[in-house]
Amino acid sequence: MAGFGGFEGRTAVVTGGASGIGLAIARRLRAEGMNLVIADIDAEALAAAAAEINALAVPVDVSRVGEVEALAEATLAAHGSVDLICNICNRPKRKRDFEAFYDALSGADICPAS
Repeated sequence: MAGFGGFEGRTAVVTGGASGIGLAIARRLRAEGMNLVIADIDAEALAAAAAEINALAVPVDVSRVGEVEALAEATLAAHGSVDLICNICNRPKRKRDFEAFYDALSGADICPAS
């Protein structure tokens, strides 16, 4: 299958990235050459998935604002920017919890010009 193009060297964050649809998306993004940060509440599955696709693994419960903020911080520390966010995890209990991720990135250059 031909690639989409334009993803090489860019950074993606995939929540729910340890299994199912999230892992399938992460695999595809890796095949497209993206840097990956995968997050999941299941630490054991997360470690296995990260090892398989060579991704940064960040254990996260998206219902906890502090953990979501830590995901943003770890992503920026490792890669400096975020180009794509795939929120595949089970939805947070409160809308504001996942918004913390975007708030934590607010001072960052989320989508730098190529």
